[in-house]
Amino acid sequence: MRIGVLGPIWLPIPPSGYGGSEIVVYNLVEGLVDRGHSVTLFASGGSKTRAELRSVLDRPLLEIKGKFDFSDNSYDLLNASNAFAASEEFDVLHNMLGYQVLPFLPFAKCPVVHTSHSSIKEYDGLVMQFKDANYISISNAQRQLHPQLNYIDTVYHGIDTKKYVPAADATRDYFVFLSRIMPEKGVHLAIEAAKQSHQKLVIAGIVDERDKEYFATQIEPRIDDDQIRFVGSADEARKIELFQQAKAMIFPTQWHEAFGLVLIEAMACGTPVIAWNKGAVPEVITSGETGFVVESTEEMAEAMKNIDAISQERCRQEAEKRFSREAMAQGYERVYQSLQAAGR
Repeated sequence: MRIGVLGPIWLPIPPSGYGGSEIVVYNLVEGLVDRGHSVTLFASGGSKTRAELRSVLDRPLLEIKGKFDFSDNSYDLLNASNAFAASEEFDVLHNMLGYQVLPFLPFAKCPVVHTSHSSIKEYDGLVMQFKDANYISISNAQRQLHPQLNYIDTVYHGIDTKKYVPAADATRDYFVFLSRIMPEKGVHLAIEAAKQSHQKLVIAGIVDERDKEYFATQIEPRIDDDQIRFVGSADEARKIELFQQAKAMIFPTQWHEAFGLVLIEAMACGTPVIAWNKGAVPEVITSGETGFVVESTEEMAEAMKNIDAISQERCRQEAEKRFSREAMAQGYERVYQSLQAAGR
C-alpha cells in the first residue's frame, strides 16, 4: 500500500530525548516499511526514517522557537496542508498530528484515519463537527474522552522490542518511577508506598518549570540518596538500564491516561509494573500476571512486597505479543486495508 503518515513537527522523529508521540510515529512508520509498504512521512527536517520524508521546516520547530508553545499551530497546519495536498498519491492518509487538522478532511482524495495521542478532552466543538470521520483509539479507555466519535478500531502502541530487552546480569534490587515529575503522575505516592514497604525507589524524570514547586515541597525533602534516590532525566539508554535493573516499575498515575509507553517499555525489559487503576492501565497490565493493578497506596506497598510472584518471562512475552512495533504496524495495516476495501 501507499501510505502517508502526518506526524508532529516540534521534535525530530525519532526524538533524541523525551517525545512520546514522536516515538510512536517512528515505530509505526518503520514497522510499515518492514512490512513492505511505500510510506511517506510528513515531519520536520532532521527526522531519520527509511520512509520518504517531506518537511515544511528544515529543522524541528522547537529549535526554531526555543520553547514549546502549542497555542501557535500555524506550522502544524502548514504541515497538514502539505500532506492533504498530496493525498491523491496515497491509498490512505494517517493523521497522527492532532484533531486541529480535521477541517482539511473535505479536501482529501483518499481515505483518512485519525489517531490522537492525547489523554485530555480537546478541540471538543471542532471534533463534534467531524464525529463521523474514521478514528482509531490507542486504548478503549481513550474513547471515554469523546464517546460520540466513529471509532473503527483500537490499536495499542508498540515499541522496538529488539532494543528494550531484559538484561542477563540484572540485580533488580530497587523499584523505579520513570515519568515527568508532576502531581498527576503521582510520584509522591510512589515514595509513600516505598516508605510503607521499606523498599528502595529510584526516581527518574523531567521537572518542568510549572512543577518545580511540587518537586521542591513534596519530593525533594523526601530524597535521602539511600532509600529514595532522584537521578534526573534519563535518555533512552539510561531508561532501558533503569528498567532492566529494577524489581518493578511504579506507575501511580492519578489521571485518565490514554496509554503510557513506559508500561510496555518496562514489560519488554522483563520488568513487572505496579500501577494505579486509572485510564488504560487495566488494558495493558494483567493484574497478577504482568504486575499488579491497585487502588490505593496501601495496595501498592503490599504489591511491592509480593512482586517476586510475577514472572519476568511472562512480562517479556506479553510485550512481544501485544506491544511490539510489528504488532502495532499489523494492527494499523488491518485498518487501512478495510478502509481501502470499503472505499472510505
